[in-house]
Amino acid sequence: MRYDFLGRPTQIVLADQEHIAAMQKLESLDGVTLGGNGGFEVLRIAAQFPLSGKDVTEENLAQEAARTTQAINFRKGCYLGQEPIARLDAMGHTNKELRCLRCDGSLEVELPCDVQFGGQSVGKLTSLAYSARRNETIGLAMLQTRATASGTEVTVGADGQHHMQVVSRSP
Repeated sequence: MRYDFLGRPTQIVLADQEHIAAMQKLESLDGVTLGGNGGFEVLRIAAQFPLSGKDVTEENLAQEAARTTQAINFRKGCYLGQEPIARLDAMGHTNKELRCLRCDGSLEVELPCDVQFGGQSVGKLTSLAYSARRNETIGLAMLQTRATASGTEVTVGADGQHHMQVVSRSP
């Protein structure tokens, strides 16, 4: 998969452990960093890159993934589903959007879990990863627009006791 996770062109190769072990023995991997699923999840979540079926589903409008400039071409011409996409573009906003959340240290909650703001449910946390390098946990949540501003404090988890902060694009 090719994606700009790191602010520069990036190639990501997904492989099973056996093939990764064989790749580590190659001398031609100059400039290549090998990592596991945990590292991929940290990069994916920090880049606010949703997984279909997990972070976004067929129930979501395309603009709710907050990837409009990267994923939608409004000059392409006719395509299936164009009308609701164009209508939403003309309205200028969605009622909910995917956002990256962060908190210091490690956090473990059962996913998906409720996200609350001001004592009310405003969305669902669907992805979570711990970055040991930054000693922080980051996640992706589909949030109502009123809770999407960078710096907004929300609570997550069944008991609503875990505090996270909405961040813009990547922490």
